[in-house]
Formats: sequence, structure tokens, C-alpha cells
Amino acid sequence: MSDLEQIKNILWHEIGHFLIDLIMVENHPKITITELVIRNYECQNVSWCGWVRLEPKADLQYQEVIKNISLTSFKFLSLVSGCLFQTKFGQNDFEFKDCFSFKKTAIGKGDHDKFWELPFQLRVAYSVNEASKKMFYRDLNSIVFNKYFTDILNLTDFKKNLVNIIEREAKIILTDYKREKPIKYAFKFTGIYLQELASELNTLMKKNGFCELIEALHFEIKETLKLNITKNPTPK
Repeated sequence: MSDLEQIKNILWHEIGHFLIDLIMVENHPKITITELVIRNYECQNVSWCGWVRLEPKADLQYQEVIKNISLTSFKFLSLVSGCLFQTKFGQNDFEFKDCFSFKKTAIGKGDHDKFWELPFQLRVAYSVNEASKKMFYRDLNSIVFNKYFTDILNLTDFKKNLVNIIEREAKIILTDYKREKPIKYAFKFTGIYLQELASELNTLMKKNGFCELIEALHFEIKETLKLNITKNPTPK
């Protein structure tokens, strides 16, 4: 696979996270997105990898996230969105289950493990009984892995416009990489460049129904959290 194709694949993955994080920080203004990075070193099982950095880190630890059902709901959606966007919109020959997996070779192993750690932390913190646990898992699977995965495919204009952005940014990264030709290379979206990309994506999301979809899913996850998990006012 060419560098361009690999860069596009990881961009799809990181933009998937980035889109949800953009909506999250609008609802939680104390949290900020400081950078989006695409690089070609210290990557596990792939030649190119990346991340979206959120600050402050202290507010994004499990023990803090689970105190806020809105933030928890956004984290569920963000953690699956990397592999979802990469496999449904980007890399057609790559299955979600091969990306979002516990296997060490999976690109989204970290996202997978963090996703399933959240319900465990919630159950412990709020002393959830077995019946409520089963109801929550049933709802979470239905909302995230069925409804989200189905409804996003209906946003054809959203995908079409996003393809153009991914193609453009991948070419910019590849051109910069070829010009520099370092052994270790990292392209960082920061400062004004990050703000401009965020503004463009925010406009796209609001115009093409993605924000509306995420807000609806976010509400449903919050409701099942309230019904089945956060019956105590604060975690112990």
C-alpha cells in the first residue's frame, strides 16, 4: 500500500475521533483539542499512525469522566468512531471487527480496550446490580453498534464532502513528507491550521446532519446511563 493510501487510512481514523471530540468540546468548554498528529514512527502493526490530543488530561481520566454522564456518552461515541470512519468510509477492504478488537495486531486495540473499560469503571463506581448491567450493555450495543453504524451510512452528502477533505489533507501531508524526507516524520495540526480544519468540519457536520445524529445518540446513551447506572448521585 502506498504512503498516500496509508496516510488517508489513518486520517479517516483520526478524523473520526476528531469529529466527535469537536462536538464534545462545544458541550464541555473546559476541555480543549490541542493537536491532531499523523506520523510514520513508533506505530504498532502499521506504517502510519496518529492521535488527537485533548487537555487537560486530569479531567479525562476514568475516575473523572464517569462522574459526568454527558462526557461519558461522548467518550463512548468517540472511541468507536476512529475504526468506524476508517472501515466504513475509508478502507473498504478492512472490517470494523479487525480494527476495533482486543487483538494485539488491531489498529484500534487501544480504543477497544478503553471503550470496554468504561462500563467496568461505571459498574464499580455506582455499584450496579446484575439486571441493570445487562440492560445497560443491551442498550449500549444497540445505540452504538447498531443505530450509529446504520444511520451514519445514510449521510451521503456528509461522506462525499469528507472524502474531499481527507484527500486534500493527505496530499498536503505526503507532499510535506516527500520534501522533508526524514527517517521520523510527524505532521501536526496545531494552532491556526487546527482551528481552520475544526471550523470547516464543524460547518460540514452541522450542514449535513452529523451533529444532529450524534446529539440524538448522545441523548440516548445518557438516558440509559441515568436509568441503569447512575442511580447514586455521585460515584463512590
